[in-house]
Amino acid sequence: MVIIESEVPELRKNHVSQLTMIAFASLVIFCSLAQSQAKHSLSQEDYIFKKALKLQDMGNHRQAKILTKSYKNHPLYSYVTYFDLRRRLNRHPSSEVARFLNKEKESYLGVKMRKLWLSRLFKDKRWSQYFNFYDRSLSNETTFACQHLVSAIKIGRGKEFLSQIKNIWLSGKSQPKECNPVFKFLFKDNSFNDEIVLERIGLAMNQREYALARYLSRYLSSEKNKKLYRYWKIARTKPNKFLKSSLRFANSKQNRQLVGYAIQRLSRRDIEKTIYYWNEYSKKMSFPKHEQDIINGLIGLAADRRKNSLSLHYLGLVSKENLTRDIEQGRLRSALTFGAWPELVTWTKNDPIGDVSKLRWLYWRAKALNETGQSPEATKIYRELATNRDYYGFLAADQLSLKYSFKNQPVIIDEEEFNQTLKKTK
Repeated sequence: MVIIESEVPELRKNHVSQLTMIAFASLVIFCSLAQSQAKHSLSQEDYIFKKALKLQDMGNHRQAKILTKSYKNHPLYSYVTYFDLRRRLNRHPSSEVARFLNKEKESYLGVKMRKLWLSRLFKDKRWSQYFNFYDRSLSNETTFACQHLVSAIKIGRGKEFLSQIKNIWLSGKSQPKECNPVFKFLFKDNSFNDEIVLERIGLAMNQREYALARYLSRYLSSEKNKKLYRYWKIARTKPNKFLKSSLRFANSKQNRQLVGYAIQRLSRRDIEKTIYYWNEYSKKMSFPKHEQDIINGLIGLAADRRKNSLSLHYLGLVSKENLTRDIEQGRLRSALTFGAWPELVTWTKNDPIGDVSKLRWLYWRAKALNETGQSPEATKIYRELATNRDYYGFLAADQLSLKYSFKNQPVIIDEEEFNQTLKKTK
């Protein structure tokens, strides 16, 4: 018996009302008028489209279409066409939709129309059409990606997409209900086994999706792997007990995932025990470099939260290729907390990879250089920073006893334009 996954209710779809769309269309008219210096009133074409949009809002699409048929090059013609097509999608005007999508491509209206059209085709089970109209630009939207895979399965091409199906399956979150038929197809394939189930259980546990992990455990077939899931639960609730009793674990990918998870959980409670067990397990198991970096980073960040100087050592062990935003910011915090200037000089050598302000980054690099006796290079950075109208620019100016650089740029007002604006407001 196949168990359906949908544990998370489907999110309500957000539809922009036609009134909102008309308001947006009116904004297009306004912007086009603002660029025109010859006239200060609506042109004949603009009046026609304003009237057409109002007619559509009242339900008179036929008259709106007749009114605008001679103005196909106008910017708002696509809006009139969009509203007209949208109301007729249940009649499956395939050729008209195809022409519209070919013209609009990835524009705002093009994307909206493609999604509406695909949703209609899926609802009406028109699998071949869905498969042909689907665009890869929607692959990051799981609902449409799964609908596309359903259409591929229905037309007998499911096997070609098994790797994509597995990628969607391997998520730490519950997937939309549209994915259920796709997962049913995967369950029947010989490539579906306990290993892929355990991998997803690990992802779910790390995402704190414990209900999903419990649900997934139903697919485990062997007693050995069911026991592994029970280990996951112990590692979550009693990480110290798990790590103490599992030192004889074999060196396997699943076991290393378990150990890493237990270390992460324990690091929130007891940093010293965490370090002890990590030292023990790193000797007994062959953790690849990227797994070592993840665990060292977790320990380093846990130590940083507790203002423990061990954070400097463990955050410093993370290699450049596995740096994350959190580790980068943890390094900066720890170095400043403990005055670790040599480490900060090393860590700020390259540009930040996260969202740390570049000026902030450079200021503390200059400070670290100055504290380690590299004053000429520090002065050079301070001088460059001091030209910026910014908090760190002002701090840099203070370091060199320079005046603040405000870079004042006064607004230049055209007198004639100003007088015309005044007249309009009276």
